[in-house]
Amino acid sequence: MNKSSANFSLIDFETNSVLAETQWIADRGGVVQYESVRGCPFRCEFCDYPYLMGNKTFRMKSADQIFEDWRELYERGARHVDALDSLFTVPKKRATRLAELLISSGLAQGLTGACYARATELADAEFVSLLQRAGCRYVFLGIESGSQLILNNMRKVTKVADNAKAIRNCNSVGLYASSGILVGFPGETEETIAETKAFLGEQSSPSVHVFVWIPDFTEGTPVPIMQEDRVARFGIRGKGSQGAYTKVVWGKSVDFHLRTEWSHSWMTQERALEHALDIGRLARAGHIWGEDFSFAPYRTMLKHPSILAARMAYEHQAEFAIGMKYAYDAYIRGSPIAQVVQRTEACMSKAQLELLV
Repeated sequence: MNKSSANFSLIDFETNSVLAETQWIADRGGVVQYESVRGCPFRCEFCDYPYLMGNKTFRMKSADQIFEDWRELYERGARHVDALDSLFTVPKKRATRLAELLISSGLAQGLTGACYARATELADAEFVSLLQRAGCRYVFLGIESGSQLILNNMRKVTKVADNAKAIRNCNSVGLYASSGILVGFPGETEETIAETKAFLGEQSSPSVHVFVWIPDFTEGTPVPIMQEDRVARFGIRGKGSQGAYTKVVWGKSVDFHLRTEWSHSWMTQERALEHALDIGRLARAGHIWGEDFSFAPYRTMLKHPSILAARMAYEHQAEFAIGMKYAYDAYIRGSPIAQVVQRTEACMSKAQLELLV
């Protein structure tokens, strides 16, 4: 059926909750995933999330409905909720109401959570403290860049200063934050990426996820940056084939295959990859405070870092960092993976290492 002629109606998102069953929750160690919104109220230039599922309507469950769902999940054995929403803290009023319900009911004492969040809301120290007291243990922040020019190009509607405040606020209350960094977005120059590296050197979350921008050349793509006027403005070009590069990472040659080789008026895909890898190098050298979870050689030994971090007590994050340093050192020396895991476990024994794959 032609997409434009398809007839469908949106479900009542408030009253239609499909919750995980008790056995399903038990089989996954009490960790469940939960969705409370569809779509997104923002229109970041690089993102197609607001246009998924055939509509542009932003819908959300109320704080009271989320609370009732989570209370039911807890009764079924859930002890940690991963909120899958692109922006769980938006609207801020809803997130505040939910946090207050979790605290006042006592549910926050037995149920922890993890979510994606905008730095704008987390620039409020009182709000971050409230989230932490409500059981939030991990947030993924779409920092994207340390350059205001690039944030403006992305239409992030955020400020570099707010990003810095959000990271500091999370660090101050022991809320494990991971910063997402997007390298090579149109307009990116040697100067703007230097601003990002400097930003991460001045304040960083415990872990950093670094991504190389990938354009979507699909015909009819809704992604804003790939509309004709932006493509012309930024000189975006693609070869329609993979970008294949061999780079030396931590003393070893690694082959990278990135979908759709591209360039724009200021940077090539290969140069963006080099900068992304350099952020990882700076993290390993101690110039950036934070573990590199995008290109780290030991990441295949771990379950998703959001689950690990959310279930790990804040006081054990130091042991985690030390263990990762040992893993890195062992990798450099070419130690067998089994030996790397064994040494890492010895240094991370307090950090819930049953989560190691």
